[in-house]
Amino acid sequence: MWEEKRWPIRNGIYFADETVVLMDVSIPWKIGDETPSATISNSIKLNELEEFQKNIKTRIGQSCEQSYPKLNLLISCGGGSHGSEGFIAMTQITTSNLVWLAYFDCSNPFEKVSLSDGVVTAVSNLGHKWQLPLEKPETLKINL
Repeated sequence: MWEEKRWPIRNGIYFADETVVLMDVSIPWKIGDETPSATISNSIKLNELEEFQKNIKTRIGQSCEQSYPKLNLLISCGGGSHGSEGFIAMTQITTSNLVWLAYFDCSNPFEKVSLSDGVVTAVSNLGHKWQLPLEKPETLKINL
């Protein structure tokens, strides 16, 4: 899927071993008492995902990437076919193999990405910062 730049339309973290950590994501459209959240809802294999089985996919396009040669990592980000979608992907530089990809249908496209102290920070076109620990991206935090 990564090579084809097509991805299932389902919030989650997709790992190279085809494990998918499904996420429930809530982004308030108005700033107030409500805070953004991303919680784990389930962990399944890719072939169990309904959107994968039914070929319900979006086309993803990269807008930014940062290379970290000492770690053999390339971190990229961008958006999907629908304006509200965004993704963050981590691949190995030497093999181009995907390590994990975080897809969200409500993040908006990501325009900037960086890595510091083991945390990937991606900034959406709304200015929201999504922080994903390199080793456990499913424990992400969202800051508006």
